[in-house]
Amino acid sequence: MYFTYVIKSKKDNNWYTGYTKDLRNRIKEHNEGNVFSTKTRRPFELIYYEACLNEKDAIAREKYLKSGMGKRYLKNRLKVFLSLTGFTILEILIVILALTIVVGVVNNVYIVGLDLWSEGISRSSIRTDLSQALELVSKNLRRATSIDAITASSITFTADLGGGSSSYRVYLYNASDSEPNPPYSQDNYDLRWAQGTTTYGSGANLATDIAQPINTPFTQNGNVITLDLTATRGEETVRLRSNVRPRNL
Repeated sequence: MYFTYVIKSKKDNNWYTGYTKDLRNRIKEHNEGNVFSTKTRRPFELIYYEACLNEKDAIAREKYLKSGMGKRYLKNRLKVFLSLTGFTILEILIVILALTIVVGVVNNVYIVGLDLWSEGISRSSIRTDLSQALELVSKNLRRATSIDAITASSITFTADLGGGSSSYRVYLYNASDSEPNPPYSQDNYDLRWAQGTTTYGSGANLATDIAQPINTPFTQNGNVITLDLTATRGEETVRLRSNVRPRNL
């Protein structure tokens, strides 16, 4: 019995094709360095062999498997094996390292994106709340018939908002600051809306988390009333200004 065989070097990943009468011993000779043409490429593993009854047939198969067509035949014949062993250990380590880096980058991008998305949602919520409050105050101020008082933290005006003429007050409120005036003593305030005779703390909340004012929240220049408020939640801050010209002044 004669064998045509293909061995693969674990050192350089290349193949060697030969024929022999004693397959087991021949593989041993390759791995012990007793074959001059392969001794620098040890160790080897047997990946394919064929058995022939005639030596000439084995030699013919060796020549065929060494040809371009024969190599294509082997790749097709061993495609499952090659799909499992197509990488050297170094290549596998490089792939693992690359995948680790990619996963790390993707994870960081995801976290940053999630943080940005969360910040965007937070800013949007703050802006919506503050915008709705200023829109309500501005709409009612446009119907004012008189501006009765403006302080550093409040504006009082008279208007007919549908139920007859009445007094209204918009002001900053914090239970720990009896009448907010510069310098403001608290970090945040509520924006409140009250009607008629009011006491400090009465009325409904229009907005919360109003930051300690840096600029005067309520000012008047001629017939123009300026509302300048900043809202803060966590690390997110939104500042909105509104200029209102009452129609009946």
